[in-house]
Amino acid sequence: MHRVRSRASFSNRSSEDLVQVPPGLELDEEELALLEQQRQLENALARHEHGNVPRSLSRRILDYMVQSSDGADLRTNQSILGTESRAFPEWSTFQRPVARKGPRYDELRLGELLVRRGHPLPYGVSLSPEGTNFAIFTDEEEHVALILYPAKSRRQLRHERLQSAAAASIESATPVTSNTEKSAPKTDSHSGEHVMDKQTETAPPSDASQETGARESSESTPARTESAASALLRRNRAPFIVRESSTDDEDRFEDVRSNAGSTGGSTPRAMSEGLEDPSNNDAVMTTSALQSSTRQAKSVLATAQILPHQSGLLFPMDWFLPVPSIDDAKPLIIELDPVIHRTGHVWHVQIAPNVEHYAYAWRIGDRPTRWGSNIVLDPYAKCVFSPPSADFNRPPGPYRPICGVPAIGELDFDWDGVLPPRYPFKDLIIYELHVRGLTKQTTSPYAGTYLGVIEKIPYLKQLGINAVELMPCAEFNETEWDMRNPSTGERLCQFWGYSPISFFAPMNRYAMQGFTSAVREFKTMVRELHRHGIEVILDVVFNHTGEFGDDGPPPLFYHFKGLALSTYYILDRKNQFANYSGCGNSLSANHVVTAEFIHECVRYWALEMGVDGFRFDLAAVMCRDPQGQPMASPPVIERLSKDPCLRHLKLIAEPWDLGQYLVGHFPHYGCWAEWNGRFRDTVRRFIKGDPHLIGDFATRLCGSEDLYANGRRPWHSINFVTAHDGFTLYDLVSYAEKHNWDNGEENQDGESHNNSWNCGFEGDGTPNPNIFFLRQKQMRNFLVALLISTGTPMVLMGDEYGHTRRGNNNAWCQDNELNYMDWDKVARDERGLVRFTRLMILFRRVNTFLCRQNFVTRHDVSWIHADWSSAYNFLVMRIIDPGNDDLLVGFNAGPERRTVTVPPLSSDRQWLRIVDTNLAPPLDFCNGDNPTKIYGTYVMQPWSSIILQSHRRSVLIQSLEEHLRGREAAS
Repeated sequence: MHRVRSRASFSNRSSEDLVQVPPGLELDEEELALLEQQRQLENALARHEHGNVPRSLSRRILDYMVQSSDGADLRTNQSILGTESRAFPEWSTFQRPVARKGPRYDELRLGELLVRRGHPLPYGVSLSPEGTNFAIFTDEEEHVALILYPAKSRRQLRHERLQSAAAASIESATPVTSNTEKSAPKTDSHSGEHVMDKQTETAPPSDASQETGARESSESTPARTESAASALLRRNRAPFIVRESSTDDEDRFEDVRSNAGSTGGSTPRAMSEGLEDPSNNDAVMTTSALQSSTRQAKSVLATAQILPHQSGLLFPMDWFLPVPSIDDAKPLIIELDPVIHRTGHVWHVQIAPNVEHYAYAWRIGDRPTRWGSNIVLDPYAKCVFSPPSADFNRPPGPYRPICGVPAIGELDFDWDGVLPPRYPFKDLIIYELHVRGLTKQTTSPYAGTYLGVIEKIPYLKQLGINAVELMPCAEFNETEWDMRNPSTGERLCQFWGYSPISFFAPMNRYAMQGFTSAVREFKTMVRELHRHGIEVILDVVFNHTGEFGDDGPPPLFYHFKGLALSTYYILDRKNQFANYSGCGNSLSANHVVTAEFIHECVRYWALEMGVDGFRFDLAAVMCRDPQGQPMASPPVIERLSKDPCLRHLKLIAEPWDLGQYLVGHFPHYGCWAEWNGRFRDTVRRFIKGDPHLIGDFATRLCGSEDLYANGRRPWHSINFVTAHDGFTLYDLVSYAEKHNWDNGEENQDGESHNNSWNCGFEGDGTPNPNIFFLRQKQMRNFLVALLISTGTPMVLMGDEYGHTRRGNNNAWCQDNELNYMDWDKVARDERGLVRFTRLMILFRRVNTFLCRQNFVTRHDVSWIHADWSSAYNFLVMRIIDPGNDDLLVGFNAGPERRTVTVPPLSSDRQWLRIVDTNLAPPLDFCNGDNPTKIYGTYVMQPWSSIILQSHRRSVLIQSLEEHLRGREAAS
């Protein structure tokens, strides 16, 4: 007897689970499947009798088998049976079916769709030639359903609009033969097509011509429809910029913002007037859309001029075409059988053919949860339907995101051969920015979007930074709080984005269009930043979710609460949400299921979206076990640290939460950097003159060895003075107290201990010029301390020109100028603080010994003036350069003048003054223009800092830019 292995998977297999087939008998796939059904039915009966299978499970197996094996699905071929009976006498009593009419054992037809068993991995949605596979983890054991919302594809939407546009053109069209000025069709020299002259004027038709036209219309309506559509296309053709290897249709542009709309907020309606004729694949536009398209094309041309190395920075038209619409879709509810569609705690189902551009959700359980719903989102969804950028904080209805199924290959992306820079960590200069805030206050059509960031790459390059840290870009609900500014009545919102809803999906309101276009636009931003030598670090939130706890803004329910509450969240002994994040809930990051989710999410953003590193918000929450207790070796941190695919990443922790402060003690596995809160606090206090801080300040300048010598390097200290949380640099020297009244919480929110000093006047706009000049000096002092220190510096967006939030140190809810980059002020301050910041960054890049591989030793620095027991903050140090270009750095953080004794040099060298923050621009920073030579002593003015540099007398003094260009050319 031959042994043929069965394909079904209801139980673990043994030798008894092999179908017995007589020698010489050939069975096809359907015959083997039927034999397998009968064998399983017998095994189920036997196991039920012996008690090996629970009664409820065996009953469902029997019901399923009987239903799938009823007589209506089978037919027998008597002639074949007779022949085989004579050839194989031992099979003479066996009635072998030859074929069957019904579906296979795990298949159910639902209209035009086939529902199959599917696969438990991967989680989320995956598409293959066999169909679309859905898989989700939940602790629900009985009642799970997949809900599908059929969508109209982009092609259908464009075809429908084509028909309506053509019909409208026929109604308003006049016969061409009645033109007073005969005009022959012109030929487009580029395409060889005939193009109608747009300047042709049309005279009113005569009665006779009207009758003739009516007869022609009644006799040949289809032809007239096609002719009218073609004429409409020809009349509205315009010269668009076309990239190589792309069609004309792909590269037309439209002003999508002018036509934004949505219904109920669940999915955006069509946002473009572009139409496509399925017969000739040519785009048809109305006149208004043409004008918008021309404006858009001009803006793209301007962008190409701004970026000389990126003259092909043009975006295909189909990025801005209508997203698939499910506005009028009726849901298809597919109840899943736990016997067939459940493996362990993973439910799965396959739908054939592929349900591209469908929306979907899951129904978990047979009754709503205590939050009023049991319809959940897929936490692994790569793209969601939600409003685009034009609707940011201006929703047309309630926020109702829903997951979407992309088409096969729709998320593929052409990286154009661009590779990430992969700078050593020690060489990074990080710039923390907000995608919307960076460009919202511009006239660009891409303002506030991923594509808008691309337009500011020249500015970032000029500033000198080589890495951007993006505040959260995963999908969140900016309208979650129904709050108003008590002063202006303006609607407040979740502007910063620290309230994630869909962790894998890019934020749709940062994209020109949502759904899959958001994925492409994010990747385009990353590619262009990489092309210009800028790495991308993404701020991610794995400490809490936008579901909050039991208290908070509705709906309080999106996914994890309905899927597996005690798996995804830390609950206390009373089964209430633990709140170590301050946002109502805390993710149980070290539960094996949640740890796997976080790991897969990081992998996706790194390997698919091109991100170079991550900053983990409130990462101390990720160091707690499922009961909320601190862990010395958290599994999720270990997984991320030891994944061979992620070893190239920059991993940065914000090492605290509401109960832990792990600065210097975060479980690092040799690769985690930290936001150094000790550096921030010490530098703030020292510069404003708090006493007895010389020793601690010197330790921070030298790389915080006391914190990071335990198996790490100096660059694992992310040095910063300001960040998105707290005061900006200007507010740090202008406000002694927080002023958060505009947040609508009676100034109760935000940190009260800011280590700030207002320099003698509370608030912006002081009438005293001395106070204004002191504030300018203090900002320069902070920048000197930050960019001279050993470690990895981070600058906050806007600090380079002195951005103010008017004393608001918790502007998370302000979608206005408090969080917008003020480009007019950047232009006005080009020769002031902007210049100083840019030159300090260049100075650090040129003097590479400041980017140290190892901690500072006594051979690297000598202390010229350092009275460790003094209460007055006066410190002067000599930083020794292996190339003999030593630095003399001094800080006088007090109201007294102090004299610096300048150490002698060899006869062929001299000290040059590079920086003195007491001097007004441009003397505050000497960039190769007749620098002042210093001999013997130098008097430091109150509240100032200096940098002197040793220089060989015989070498020509170059500007920093010239020096950097020469070094790059040599390398």
